[in-house]
Amino acid sequence: MGIRAAMTLPVGNSRRRNQQAFLLVEALLTGIVMATGVAMISRSLTTPLHALRRLQERDALLRLADSTLTMLESRAMFDPPLVVRRGILDPPQERYEWMWRLAGESDAADPGLPEDSRAVALTVREIAHPASQVTLTTLWPREWVE
Repeated sequence: MGIRAAMTLPVGNSRRRNQQAFLLVEALLTGIVMATGVAMISRSLTTPLHALRRLQERDALLRLADSTLTMLESRAMFDPPLVVRRGILDPPQERYEWMWRLAGESDAADPGLPEDSRAVALTVREIAHPASQVTLTTLWPREWVE
């Protein structure tokens, strides 16, 4: 009788264990749902911040490219032709480099372009992240580049 009594459990304990196991599973599922929700909310908040950062970087590159283009045009007006085709910006923007090139020959032969001008493309990019760059295209007098 001692062995049989040890093997059979009272009905009340079995029901309590099943309830505790159910509560544990319910708590785990609730935790998983909550963690997923928090992750989704966090991601939805950081995505616009990353987009804003990229827009700010692009805006900064556009401003640097515009000021570099103005500087090169000033040099070309007073001492043509421009021989230096690349360089690093002065501090505090020394982490950016610039380079200009003549646009492709097909662009230069465009019948819409005046004969005494050349299409020039100026590129400004961050040295550490070359993929982060901006290119401006403009027309310069032929004597500035030849």
